[in-house]
Amino acid sequence: MEPHWNPMVESQAVDRVHRIGQKQDVEVVRYIVQDSIELYVRWVQNHKLRMIRESLSSSEQNAETVSDVRWKKLLEFLE
Repeated sequence: MEPHWNPMVESQAVDRVHRIGQKQDVEVVRYIVQDSIELYVRWVQNHKLRMIRESLSSSEQNAETVSDVRWKKLLEFLE
């Protein structure tokens, strides 16, 4: 499967495969091509999950906006 921008959508898709009455083990394979947009999408997923964890904790947020961080990271992956 390809990575999805929203990590929760991807997680839900994996969970559905297991709920549809599967009797056998199911293996999920994520295809990530080196030097491709999939690496950026995985980074966005991890960044979103980190933001969720940070928002639920009591630590202070970084002053840099989410869009600034993502823009810099996208440029980094495209270089």
